[in-house]
Amino acid sequence: MPTAAHPTDTRRGALELRLVARLLGVGLALSVAVRLAILAATDTSLSLGTTLGAFLVGVRLDASFVAWLLLPAWLVCSIAAERWRRRGVARGVVLAWLAVATFGVLVGGIADVLHFREFSTRLHGGALDYLQSPTLLIATLGDDFSVLPVLVGAAAAAIGAAWITRRWVERHAADARPRRAASFAVLVALAFLAWAGVADSGTTWGAAWFSPHRAANQLALNGSYNVAFALVQEMRHGSTLEARVADVDLGEAIDDLLPVLTTPSDRLLDVPDNPLWRVTDTGRPRRDLNVVIVLMESFDARGIGCLGGRKTGAPVFDALADDGLLFTRCFAVGSRTNRALGGVLSSLPSLPGPAALRSPGAETGLFSIAHVLRERGYRTLGVHGGDRGFDNLNGYLAGGGFERLIARDDFESPRWSTSWGVSDEEVFERAVEEFSSLGKGDAPFLGFVLTLTNHRPYTCPDGRVEPYPEGTPRGARKTTFRYADWALGHFMDLARKTEWFDDTVFVFVADHGQDARHEELVDVRSYHVPLLVVAPAHVAAGRDERVVSQLDVAPTVLGLLGGQYAHCFFGRDAIRHPPERAVIHADESLLWLNGDGRITEWTPTGSLVGLEFDGRRVHRADPPSGNAVDGRVLRALARVTLSTLRSGHYRPLDATR
Repeated sequence: MPTAAHPTDTRRGALELRLVARLLGVGLALSVAVRLAILAATDTSLSLGTTLGAFLVGVRLDASFVAWLLLPAWLVCSIAAERWRRRGVARGVVLAWLAVATFGVLVGGIADVLHFREFSTRLHGGALDYLQSPTLLIATLGDDFSVLPVLVGAAAAAIGAAWITRRWVERHAADARPRRAASFAVLVALAFLAWAGVADSGTTWGAAWFSPHRAANQLALNGSYNVAFALVQEMRHGSTLEARVADVDLGEAIDDLLPVLTTPSDRLLDVPDNPLWRVTDTGRPRRDLNVVIVLMESFDARGIGCLGGRKTGAPVFDALADDGLLFTRCFAVGSRTNRALGGVLSSLPSLPGPAALRSPGAETGLFSIAHVLRERGYRTLGVHGGDRGFDNLNGYLAGGGFERLIARDDFESPRWSTSWGVSDEEVFERAVEEFSSLGKGDAPFLGFVLTLTNHRPYTCPDGRVEPYPEGTPRGARKTTFRYADWALGHFMDLARKTEWFDDTVFVFVADHGQDARHEELVDVRSYHVPLLVVAPAHVAAGRDERVVSQLDVAPTVLGLLGGQYAHCFFGRDAIRHPPERAVIHADESLLWLNGDGRITEWTPTGSLVGLEFDGRRVHRADPPSGNAVDGRVLRALARVTLSTLRSGHYRPLDATR
């Protein structure tokens, strides 16, 4: 007679299958609950058929995700040595793993919903940036709800799940005959489910990109799986994009890309490791003017009157635009600050996968405008009110040619701050103080300022601006936006009183937009950002209606300074050689936006989609296959960018050689 400790193969097989079914069922139920919450937060209507399709596709990813979590526990139970089983080591390992996995699923699901509400996308690899700063992450989550009860509740649920599973684990671990057909069958089934989630394209996005409706594709995703997959890719120093460009020949990609990047004023250099190196003749006499670049947090064009946004959202910027050269159709390279840093200072495109600032060669020197100006004898300095380690800012700037970074730990007793850092007004005051010190020397300077108050938790010092009335939709966010605009004016008022003001080129550009809509097609307006150049004594005021992007900031500034310079930038001088294009990283897609509004989207599945942008909305274009020429250039751009970053050859010329 079989005992309870040694059930028959039939009973044991049924026991194992029942348990796996229950664990999978619980995992799928949690994922479906998250998906329902995402659906409730979607501000666009989906047909019943499309919604059901998203849930069906999502179940495949959910099952794969849960299978990956169950595999380690099942392996321990199935192959643990008899001595481990008798001592309870295997049992403890399995129970601990199940508790940790359950806790992670619960917390990940909550974070997934919050991330979607804030950024209109499910959790993805960008969340890894926050995981590197757990204190800041907890403080940020605390802005929305009480973190401790949520964590305690998730921990209690995780312990409860492990306790419920304990009896089965004890019976399974006590069995001295672990290598049975039932265990093997379950292992095979779990392995198949785990493999099935990424078998199509090596990325969860490929499996979820089942519909032309972007909101439906977002609904189908599993945010926790996205993060786990991105973590594995980053540990391998890989990218989900690499599989999509694997068949693109590097030599052909360079031949396709160079005609788009170069101009008649360029002379190519013989640098085999990075053929993009060239010398640009700006066509202007050299002027060693000071340069101040201000990268403004979330300063979305939709909040600025002179760019077609809220009429009273940014009165200071509107007035400042009258004195400068305003590019009315500038677009961000992506939706994160670390993407904008690479785009503005290094003229680097943003690609799916880890940001360039976190690439293997970032701290050893990503080429930037600071390197060019250092060769001209400039002093260089960055000022930021947040943590110097977040987004690898300190490492990137140090390797990128900046001599010093003033960050949060350099502000003694700030008057006002949030969990993210010091207020914009104090950052600007410190910047003017530091720039004035540099301006006393014989050398010109490059100053860089990164603001952050216009960020969650959307609070600002009292008495600076009139707050929006209570009950106003997103009133706190709009008030903080208004404060960021006020702080900009405060900065310029202080700068005008300095000796270096008249000989300085000021550049104001936002890092990214906000308030992306959950639309059928990509919300291009959420990438529309201001770009304003102010230097009344040196740059004529006006409005430039041509399409440009953050990639063109550094080449445009260097063009204004005149002379010749060597570089490997992906952008162009927007004044003398306007690019009439913007390359945008949206979710896992890459967009090529032409000056006439035509868009070619290169989707995660590798297909090309033709779109049109009328300045407010995106529409499907005819033919629907997209522009094959622009698609080829997009693939070339991705291939060349990945190659130069992975090989560490996007560095100063002397380091490259």
